Amino acid sequence: ANPKYGSEKKGLPTNYYLTLSPEPIRMHAELKQVEFVAVQDASAFRTGDPLEGLRQGGIVYLQSVLAAGEVWNSLPLKARAAIQARGLRLFAIDAKRIAREASSRPELQVRMQGIVLLGAFLRLTPFAQQSGLETSALFAALEKSLTKYFGKRGGRVVEDNLRAARRGFDEIAEIDVPQEAVEQPAAEALNVLQPEESDGVVPQNFCEQVVGCYKLGREAELQADSGVARSFMPASTAALRSFRELAPEIPQFAPYACVGCMECVNACPDTAILAKVAEPEALEAALARINANGDTAFLRSQMIATSKYHDLLLKRGETGGLFGIFVDPEKCKGCGECVVACGRHDALRMVAKEKTDLHLYDRAMQLERELPATPRRFVNEKSLGDMMLAADSQLFAGGAGSCTGCGEATAVRMMLAATGFIYGRENIGIVAATGCNTVYGSTYPFNPYAVPWTNSLFENAPADAMGIRLRWNQEGHAERRLWVLGGDGAMYDIGFQSLSRMLMSGLDIKVLVLDTQVYSNTGGQSSTATFTSQDAKMSAFGKAQPGKTERRKELSQILLMHPNVFVAQTTTAHLAHFYKAVMAANEYPGPAVVICYTTCQPEHGVADDKSMTQARLAVDSRAFPLLVFDPRKGERMRECLSLAGNPAMKDDWYVDPRSSEAVDFVSFASTEGRFARHFTAEGAPDEFLQKAQNDRLLNWHRLQELAGVR
Repeated sequence: ANPKYGSEKKGLPTNYYLTLSPEPIRMHAELKQVEFVAVQDASAFRTGDPLEGLRQGGIVYLQSVLAAGEVWNSLPLKARAAIQARGLRLFAIDAKRIAREASSRPELQVRMQGIVLLGAFLRLTPFAQQSGLETSALFAALEKSLTKYFGKRGGRVVEDNLRAARRGFDEIAEIDVPQEAVEQPAAEALNVLQPEESDGVVPQNFCEQVVGCYKLGREAELQADSGVARSFMPASTAALRSFRELAPEIPQFAPYACVGCMECVNACPDTAILAKVAEPEALEAALARINANGDTAFLRSQMIATSKYHDLLLKRGETGGLFGIFVDPEKCKGCGECVVACGRHDALRMVAKEKTDLHLYDRAMQLERELPATPRRFVNEKSLGDMMLAADSQLFAGGAGSCTGCGEATAVRMMLAATGFIYGRENIGIVAATGCNTVYGSTYPFNPYAVPWTNSLFENAPADAMGIRLRWNQEGHAERRLWVLGGDGAMYDIGFQSLSRMLMSGLDIKVLVLDTQVYSNTGGQSSTATFTSQDAKMSAFGKAQPGKTERRKELSQILLMHPNVFVAQTTTAHLAHFYKAVMAANEYPGPAVVICYTTCQPEHGVADDKSMTQARLAVDSRAFPLLVFDPRKGERMRECLSLAGNPAMKDDWYVDPRSSEAVDFVSFASTEGRFARHFTAEGAPDEFLQKAQNDRLLNWHRLQELAGVR
């Protein structure tokens, strides 16, 4: 099977082409004529034509949560007409439900939907019959193959996959196609505009001419595009990108339970949850302008009087504000991170889109856009999460092609919020080293950044930034903040020498290290930031070695030895610590590096809503301690280095008061798929994981000694 390779990450739409033959396949290519089409999400019919190229009498497999009798009428007229006209056979199954019920590990549920498809494929295609295999022999052979590929994950995973495949085989249902012909709708005309003249680097009508075609999936019909040839995109074009059809669930806001903590707004990697505070008269004026009519009561109910933004101001003799949370159905990927962030407040919960009126979400977003920017007096600068209320902080437009729940995207978005809040969007620039952040941040023509951004090579982004900083200084723009973004390869490995050289220059350049402990963009290969014993590509767990045998490089400690460099190690789960680190880095008169733990769901083996949970656990377990090193604090190491924010700072391990058990590295590893093979069926860790734990404790002891707390 070969994907139509692009920059899309986990959870985003893509096409796969599978060729099966008894003879060796000499060529791999996109297929123009096929016999079987698997549609994993019915929304594909609303964003393109998945039936294109399917031969007469071919088979359509459809993932659907609907009952068999409801499937036909749920399809668009164009799809129904094509199925009838070409004599296609339509089959449906709820593979998502089966995968959820069959999987004993939540992080494998999405992947297991493909196993359900495999079972259905074996039932609907003639290969088993041609091979003379009875059903029992077929599944015996399948079990052998599943053991070969998934046996390393344990017998339970093999059993789960086999059960999912068998249910796909048994439960796939053919949908009756009515005899009465469906009228073929007229083909949608593609309005390809000519580029307009512009004084800038892109045409004035770029969004209408280029983005419009890409949104329809018909970019191949565009004329030669000078924008893509020169790698130019206007700012924030990703705001026009829609993920409306991507996820089956969406957060639902319960205003009565909200306290205005802003945790959900900060946690969202996709700018899909926004918040505003409005004065009562401003709300009424906005409702009148959008002609709310029958939706007035609902929209008014979404704006609430909280203690934080209303009652406390009344006590000070000021007019109170009304606070609202707005979920954008065009940007939400359904990760559920916001629900985790909301926690016990229970002001957000995930609901099925098929049972939800998205019209009300659209109306709420219309109100959000019509409301004026949150007045500055409502932004409590002591509550750092409130920075996300300010218009100057909204510098990451959403629409980026990152994985569902991506930890990196949240870090980038929060860094921009803190920088924009203080310095303004016109005083920020970004140099991004090639990696995940440049791929999901530059899926042409969708640019999520509202500030100038350039992509440099894997190995030399800091050097590129030096040239920009020197030019800015020459032109008298010392106030501008310049940030370099990069991951493990760009900062820990091949790009380390460029980073070190930049730090020695003393130039006023800031660096955000997106630490995923692997090369996330190229498939999860091991890096020098990878934890000892971690199962990753290039250091896989097997008979020859038990995962990575080397110790993790501690970049923060290396950077401490560079003179006059501000260094912080933080996570977005520790919101105040993260924001304070970024703000301190920005104000520091010289080089500053902020290293951020960023959960990578597919490579860490965790669920989509676990970014903050795992980042917090990484800190609690000493896997990734928080620290801040500010050379201005004194001459001695212990004066400059602070471990504030780590629990039980003077102890070896933090003890969870709820369980009375130590939160050590083994307990952290037990929650992630990348360490799963180090545990026995009873949950006992092996000797290699114990060595990894010793490494983390040794590192923690060293930091305690440097900070003067041991």
